[in-house]
Amino acid sequence: MNRQLLLFNAVLLASFGALWWLDRRLESEREARRAADSAFHTIADSTTPPVANVARIELLLPGSQTRWILEKRPEGWRLPQYRDAYATAPEIDGLLKSFLESHGTVVGMLSDAEAAKHFGFVPGQVIEITLFGASSNQLLKATAGSVAPGQRSGECFLAADGLDRILHANANPWPYVPWDPTSRFPPLTDRKVLPSALGHGSAARIVFGGETAPAVRELIRREIPKERLGPMMDRGPRFEWFGLFADGEKRVNDNAAYTYLSGVTGLQFDELLGGLAEREAQFARPGLTITLENDGGTKDTLALGGQDDKGFRYLSNGTTQQAFLITPAKAATLTPNLEALMAPQPQPPAPPPQPPPQVPVPVPK
Repeated sequence: MNRQLLLFNAVLLASFGALWWLDRRLESEREARRAADSAFHTIADSTTPPVANVARIELLLPGSQTRWILEKRPEGWRLPQYRDAYATAPEIDGLLKSFLESHGTVVGMLSDAEAAKHFGFVPGQVIEITLFGASSNQLLKATAGSVAPGQRSGECFLAADGLDRILHANANPWPYVPWDPTSRFPPLTDRKVLPSALGHGSAARIVFGGETAPAVRELIRREIPKERLGPMMDRGPRFEWFGLFADGEKRVNDNAAYTYLSGVTGLQFDELLGGLAEREAQFARPGLTITLENDGGTKDTLALGGQDDKGFRYLSNGTTQQAFLITPAKAATLTPNLEALMAPQPQPPAPPPQPPPQVPVPVPK
């Protein structure tokens, strides 16, 4: 009997030991999971590539059946699906950093259908992005779900292909791709005739030519001599504009000159036709040419051609070798407004009147 009791106690003790070990192991696993969930992760941890390694992007957005492709070239990001248009580099940089440089905590699993729906991972309602390196190797495939609620508009739920977890990340890629499915242009298209990717400095001289060139032949920006600056002004460079006319050089209105230049450099096309080589006939006798001589020695030349059958005007950029269509109203803004240029300079505000000096009243003794 004692032997049986001893054996029973031994079995009972072994069972308690096994249960204690199992409990400790489960608790250790729970602690590890809790630590992992509360830790900050990049979307793919150590395998996340740097932004600089990305050479091609495939992008699928809500409302689109097209996987848009963006390619990095020496001159900047381009959109081969839309006649090799330039793309907006700052937005692409922000988009890539949102996926590759953000950190977040685990909030759920994609395999949990309810959690996936709760965090916005619903087909047709997400950003799907695939990143490739220079040798066409896939670097990352990822998805962006809903924007985090409340005050955290700068945060979003992200997931990487091949990993089950959903991250609550400290970045939000949605503002970088504000695309309307009804738009004629692909997402991230830089519609400026002088694309930002060129990175050319501000124009210091604007030269006009062509059959309908304006009366002002050139607009010239010059630095104001420091001895003419008031003592209260900073000593940085300040500029004034001059116009070259048939009868000589004249001072022009600075605000009008800057407004004109801003309109030219910010002009957006209404259609990108493609390369200039196939359309040289439209620019054989341009009505107007504008050459911007920029700080740093670069030059940009725009040429305004004739009209198409719908009344749009042809416009070319000699630097990018591209041809465009613009509306007649936009074409009209390419000719400087002479009346505005010759308007008097705005006068500085008059100093406020000074109070009369106080005369002391003698105090009788």
